[in-house]
Amino acid sequence: MTERFFAVLNPAAGGGRCGKLAPAALGRLRARGIKLEIVQTTRPGEGVTLARNAYARGFRNFLAVGGDGTSYEIVNGLFPEALASGRPTLAFLPLGTGNSFLRDFTARGVEHTIEALRKGSRRLCDVIRLRHADGELYYINMLNVGFAADAGEMANRKFKRWGEAGYILGVLARLARLEHQARHRRDRRQRLAAKAECRDREQIVGRAELAGGVALEGQQRVVARHAASVVGDLPKPFSAPACLPLPRPCLFSPS
Repeated sequence: MTERFFAVLNPAAGGGRCGKLAPAALGRLRARGIKLEIVQTTRPGEGVTLARNAYARGFRNFLAVGGDGTSYEIVNGLFPEALASGRPTLAFLPLGTGNSFLRDFTARGVEHTIEALRKGSRRLCDVIRLRHADGELYYINMLNVGFAADAGEMANRKFKRWGEAGYILGVLARLARLEHQARHRRDRRQRLAAKAECRDREQIVGRAELAGGVALEGQQRVVARHAASVVGDLPKPFSAPACLPLPRPCLFSPS
């Protein structure tokens, strides 16, 4: 095979593993007559620009040296221009963490890549376009939202150095956070319910006290009139409302 490949190398892939293993793997490709132009990325997202510029220069064969993130950036650098300007070819040198896409086809990794490139083996692959509020993106492997995306983000941010085990740690960390959030929401609902119950009780007690005060006041007037009719000639200090107080804590009951 004599066609030249534009190789995008992500030395940070696989927690730095790619940067250590790539020189030997690329040397094996060159030893088998595969022509390469190699560029390295220095920051996230740079692979998009590098692939887009290479496609504009006339490259149609690309090699992702890294993991799934590296191939994702290359795909988004090729499209949408590749829809109208000729189909590109994308090969994988799997030196990243997950290498999920290539594993769907083989478990041989680098050896499979070297053999496929030497033979010129190719197969068609669908490219999926997702349009969203801020634009569009392209992917060939998978698109995750929700928990799966959160777990992957956690693994990339905190557990990348653990390799494949980092994804398991990301899942466990997100599960723990979900449990914490569920407990927090449950406790909050209980607190809100308790506050609502207290407010209801205060309103009931307030209405009861108001109703009891009216009834009690009316009863005191009734008793006062009755007492005045019975002891009308008693000395003035013996006033009916003062000598016949009624207990206030309960509502008036005629029984």
